[in-house]
Amino acid sequence: MNRAEPRFAPQADLLFVFAGADDRKYFAIDAWRNGSGKTLVVSVARFEWRRVPALGLPGDGGLVALVEATPPVRRLFQLVVSGESVEARVVPKGRWGTWSEAVAIARLARERKAESLLVCTSDYHLPRALLSVRRALSRTAGPTCNVTGLVFHERPGSPLAASHRWRSPLAWMALFLEGVKYVVYSLGIPARFDQAGTDR
Repeated sequence: MNRAEPRFAPQADLLFVFAGADDRKYFAIDAWRNGSGKTLVVSVARFEWRRVPALGLPGDGGLVALVEATPPVRRLFQLVVSGESVEARVVPKGRWGTWSEAVAIARLARERKAESLLVCTSDYHLPRALLSVRRALSRTAGPTCNVTGLVFHERPGSPLAASHRWRSPLAWMALFLEGVKYVVYSLGIPARFDQAGTDR
């Protein structure tokens, strides 16, 4: 498997990787194992749970049982990995995926009293991801948590690889949609209207 080489960042209390391509998760796991985070948090979307064993984590933390107990349309999870310990959690899933994940990691950061959070996702998604996580943190009481990004660069064969994306109509559409979503998130629409993000 062709994996991107991590550009390791200083250690954070939490290293969080958004749901998505397996290569992104491998990248974050490699960074965690090389000291970029004390605790790794992996977001697992609806169909991704089947591929979790291939990630090489110490276990699934009860993920399969949670999957079986959760209706398919509500399946969004976190795997919280500390050393050899793995805990699977259900994430309240709203209509805005990135916002749902951001709210969940913000809650975990507050629960763990994290002072630093390293967010890993693809380069084109990172601006919206950071905006979401910082906004989610600002809606909850707690100490200052420094949020930084760890960029995953798409593998060379991907249409979204930096060297190819401007030659691919599929990439143009994906980048256009990401731009639209960034505007929507900048206006705070998910934070105002997504019930998964309310402070209950």
